[in-house]
Amino acid sequence: MSINFYKFTIIFLTILFLPLGAGAAALYLEPEEGVYGPGDSVSLNVMLDIDDACVNTVEAEIVYPKEFLRATEFLVGESILTLWLDRPDTAAVSEANKTGVLRFAGGIPGGYCGKIPGDPGQSNIVGRLIFTLPGLVVSEARPEMLEVGFSGRTRVLLNDGLGTADRLRTSGAALTYAGSRTRPGEKWRDQISADTIPPEPFIVELQSRPDMFNGRYYIIFSTLDKQSGLDRYEVLEIRPEEELGLEPEYGIWERLLVERRPAPEWKIAQIPYLLEDQSLQSVIKVKAIDKAGNERIAEYRPPAPSSVQPKTTISKQGWLILGLAAILFIGFIIFSAILIRIFIKRRRKNYEEEKIKNQR
Repeated sequence: MSINFYKFTIIFLTILFLPLGAGAAALYLEPEEGVYGPGDSVSLNVMLDIDDACVNTVEAEIVYPKEFLRATEFLVGESILTLWLDRPDTAAVSEANKTGVLRFAGGIPGGYCGKIPGDPGQSNIVGRLIFTLPGLVVSEARPEMLEVGFSGRTRVLLNDGLGTADRLRTSGAALTYAGSRTRPGEKWRDQISADTIPPEPFIVELQSRPDMFNGRYYIIFSTLDKQSGLDRYEVLEIRPEEELGLEPEYGIWERLLVERRPAPEWKIAQIPYLLEDQSLQSVIKVKAIDKAGNERIAEYRPPAPSSVQPKTTISKQGWLILGLAAILFIGFIIFSAILIRIFIKRRRKNYEEEKIKNQR
């Protein structure tokens, strides 16, 4: 066969499969390349381009060489995702450094249908990933390139009501590893430091469903922070007579029967959050904290006890005591019945003996 035949075949196959690639959504990192050395910080934007179909969910795994790159932040202040199913908070980012795989998943109610026309900014940012290059690396081999990319489990789902996976093209970043520090500035830290605006207002909802937490009460909540992005949520359950950090006082019977409550404290929370006080006697406070430390607190006061069926708060020890008390009570009834029966039999016997004696 001639060389022209091979060229024709290659061109034909390229034209044949080009529409399949061009019509797919694209998830990529920006910038695609750069030169970095020990002690530098790397800021990579996760970007999304779509074809002619809107998407409402992004699920991604970002893979990186954990020996030479350490994930430090995942900023979502400018993200197109508004509902996070799996948002890499500080703990999740730290955990990712053990495996070199960072996972996240989020959605866009109503769908994302492309860049906003006329918007000079980047209106297709999914998140901003911050890496640092350790100043001291324990490794025999020093790579020339540090590859950051997406695993095969990455996908985007169409906004078609069926959760159909769209065709997806992914593109990572290739970072040149230099022998010394090259970028002393860290603009992403300046962005966080400049944020003085707390997260947006939000509400807390109380819910109870048979298929969630075995019907026990839980709360849901969600908010946004368009400057530095959310860092975490914290929840506090506190009764009117209680004080933060102090263990409640209990009477004798409460110590025996009622489940003892720990000192009220702010606790890091995930959505949904299962309430500890199932009797709904506590005021519930939810704190949203952004990367700069700004806070927004939403409060939920449970409805009146008459309108809510409280869940039991009797402890296991209390149930044991009640069980023993019930056994003792039943035993007392049986023992009393036996004594009464014996007493009646003796009275009857004495009566019969007295009757026979009189007849003589």
